[in-house]
Amino acid sequence: MGSDNGHKPRNVLGKDGLSGILSLKDFRSEYVHCPEWGEDLHVRVRELTAYDRLRIMSMENGLSDYEEMMELVICGCIDEVGEPLFSREDIEKLNKRSYAPVRRLRTAIFRLSVDPEVLAILDRKVAEAARDAEQKLEPAAEDDELATAKKG
Repeated sequence: MGSDNGHKPRNVLGKDGLSGILSLKDFRSEYVHCPEWGEDLHVRVRELTAYDRLRIMSMENGLSDYEEMMELVICGCIDEVGEPLFSREDIEKLNKRSYAPVRRLRTAIFRLSVDPEVLAILDRKVAEAARDAEQKLEPAAEDDELATAKKG
């Protein structure tokens, strides 16, 4: 986040530059390997549009994990020219496919769509939770070893 410290940045958006920004292809994308669907098959995914991300977020409390995953896959999987790869009509067919590639697609779309700073915070929290869980398990393991030693 920038602050106004009295220095004007060199490049400030004005009305004349707005049309250029609105026509940009500014989405990050990547290819996800889906060997379950074909030995060397890759599916292109991109980050969600602002509209799709906010729409899905606003529906999250009313969506099951499955419904959220399918919304992400429908909105984030694209073909080579950037058009949607799947539609809502494809959901029933996707339901009959392997779960693993659908989950990988969902994970990649989510990662691309979340602010990198927020993702770093989430990663740290997950690592902290894993360390906490591991520390809680260590005394239990020591207790099991003591009980086994007493029996033996």
